[in-house]
Amino acid sequence: MRDSFQIESTPVSTLFPKNDKTPKRISAKVSLRPDFISWRVSRDLLLNLIYLDLTPKYQKIWKGCTWAILQPLLISLVASFSLKYKISGSQSSFDYLLSSLSALVPWYFFSNGFVKAVFSISHRKEWIKKVYAPQIILVVASATSGLVDLLVSSVFLFLCSWFLKGHYATQLYLIPLYSIVAWLLLIAIGLLLSPLIAINNDIRFAAPFILQLYFFSTPILYKIENLPPFIQKLELFNPMALVVNGFQSVFSGGETITTSCVLAGTLTTGVVFFFGFLFFQSKVRNLAELL
Repeated sequence: MRDSFQIESTPVSTLFPKNDKTPKRISAKVSLRPDFISWRVSRDLLLNLIYLDLTPKYQKIWKGCTWAILQPLLISLVASFSLKYKISGSQSSFDYLLSSLSALVPWYFFSNGFVKAVFSISHRKEWIKKVYAPQIILVVASATSGLVDLLVSSVFLFLCSWFLKGHYATQLYLIPLYSIVAWLLLIAIGLLLSPLIAINNDIRFAAPFILQLYFFSTPILYKIENLPPFIQKLELFNPMALVVNGFQSVFSGGETITTSCVLAGTLTTGVVFFFGFLFFQSKVRNLAELL
C-alpha cells in the first residue's frame, strides 16, 4: 500500500554535477492562456458575426433588398404628403420626396445599427462568459452589418435621383466618407452604452428615447436653413447632420457641404469615438464577472 504512493524523483546531483555549474536543460510542457488572440482569428470572428446577423434577412436576397428599400421609401411617401406644406414651403412634391428619401436612407442605417450596437453585449452575455475574445468585436459587428442595407438603399436612391430629377450625382465619391462618419459614430455610441446596458438593465429603457431625441435634433424632415442661426451653429457639431446633408447634397441636388461642416462633424465623431473606446476598455476588464 505504501509503495503505490511513491513518487519518482530525480536526484539533485544528476542535475548539478560537481564539476559543472550549468544545470541540465529540463523539458516541460507548460499551458498558458493567451492574453490576446491574433488579428486573423479576430477578423474571422468578426466576419462570422456579421454573416450570422445578415443570414436571416438576406436568406432570400430579393426579400432583404426589398425591406432595405421599403423602410425609408414608405416614410418618405408619408412625409411628402403630410408634412410637405408645413415644412418644405414652395418645394415641389417630387423634390421634397427625393430630399426626405436622401435623408432617411442614412438615418435608417444609423437607427437600425444603434439598436444592435447598444444591445450587442447584453444579448450575448452567455457568449462572453464562455468565449475568450475581445468584446469590442461584438459592437463592431453590430454596426458593420447594416452597411449592406445602406449600399442597397443608396443604389436605389441613385436611380430615383436619376429618374425623378435627372440628377446624376456627380459627387458620388463623397458617399463613402459620409458613410464612414456614420459608421464610426455608431461604434462610438455602442462602446459608450453597451457595457452600461449589460451591467444595469434599467438603462435599456433610455435607449429608444435617446434615439427619438436624436432623430428630432437632426435635420431629416426639415431643412437646416429654417432653424435659428444659433441652432445652425450647433448643428455643425452634429455628425448625423453632416451625413444627412451630405446625402441630400449628392442625391437631391442640395446645397454643397462646406469644408468647415465636414471638419466639425468629423472632429466630433473622433472625440466621441476616443472617449467611447477608453470608457469601454475600462468597463470591459471585469465584464464577464459582472454579467
